[in-house]
Amino acid sequence: SPNLDGLSALSMHARCSSALKFCFDLLAGFGSCDMAFLRNVTIAGSLWLSFTPGISADVGEKFEQAEKFAWRQNWMKARPLYEQASKEYEAKDDARAVAAARIGLILSSIYTGSSKELLEELEREFQKPVVAQNTSLQLSYWAAKAYLEEQPDLQAARQAWNQVVEIARRLGR
Repeated sequence: SPNLDGLSALSMHARCSSALKFCFDLLAGFGSCDMAFLRNVTIAGSLWLSFTPGISADVGEKFEQAEKFAWRQNWMKARPLYEQASKEYEAKDDARAVAAARIGLILSSIYTGSSKELLEELEREFQKPVVAQNTSLQLSYWAAKAYLEEQPDLQAARQAWNQVVEIARRLGR
């Protein structure tokens, strides 16, 4: 089988989607394909993904970038990334990732939306079974709730922050 280190680097540099990487790995597994063919398939797929509206080269990167902006409380930049990630995760039928992106999306409206409406929307996310089964999502929920509660009710915010501390301790964070 050919040495694929150079093509793997090219593939990652081009930010191929997991589907394209799967196809690339599948083709590479045949062993009878030559390097030029594999390179051309990878480049063509990367270009196709980059010019096709609505298809992300890597939805995970969008979500991670949104998280970085949110950490800095740059909600204006985080919001569209959370929104795109939420839609793309929904298309992939990844309930856990959808919930994480939706919680971020809700929180990113902290200064532009009604706290009451945002808290209601957040509560709907919390009621989903995927959140009940995932401690990391619960941590995200309680942190978002604490931020949103600070506006109308400091006592409720304190209770939410206490939940954040408890869950973070359980996670060893």
